[in-house]
Amino acid sequence: MRTILHNAAAGSSVRFYELGSLFHLLETVFPVDIRFFKNGAIFAEATSMEGGFFSQPVNGFDAIEIDSANAQAVKFALSDGSGGYNRTTGAVQIIGQQGVMVQAAKEVTDASGQLLAANAARRMLLIQNNHETGIIYVAVSGDAATGAAGIKLAAGGFILLDEFVPSGAINAIGSILNNQSVVVVEG
Repeated sequence: MRTILHNAAAGSSVRFYELGSLFHLLETVFPVDIRFFKNGAIFAEATSMEGGFFSQPVNGFDAIEIDSANAQAVKFALSDGSGGYNRTTGAVQIIGQQGVMVQAAKEVTDASGQLLAANAARRMLLIQNNHETGIIYVAVSGDAATGAAGIKLAAGGFILLDEFVPSGAINAIGSILNNQSVVVVEG
């Protein structure tokens, strides 16, 4: 694969005599027109193409012509086989979701009870059991919590849901009569 950087003048039309079967337009600032030649005749044309365009004519080509209405650097690649060039230009900025968090101390008893009401806007859920010995069992399905079917949070344990978050009621039951050391955060 051969890479060519062509400094096109405004209103220019430049022919490149190169044998090939793959043309890949890598970078442009403005759109360009491309013509493919075989034995001196145009057999295909692509208009208003930008970086990322590629073509693999079945019988190849022996020349290409690039028209540019604007002055610009045009970078392209030619090959007599297959090849590739995958590059993203520009900038990508990833920003995490932001929002208001509500934090509260909750009490969990030895009977199933609601820890949090249903919340269709919930995007994050953290439940922490800060008790020294008590265990809590959490049901995120909206059903009553049980020791057999609940998510077990041992003393000092926590659960964080921040990808797929339940929007229904959150219920809990504890292994001790009264656990006032449970913290919930939702956002």
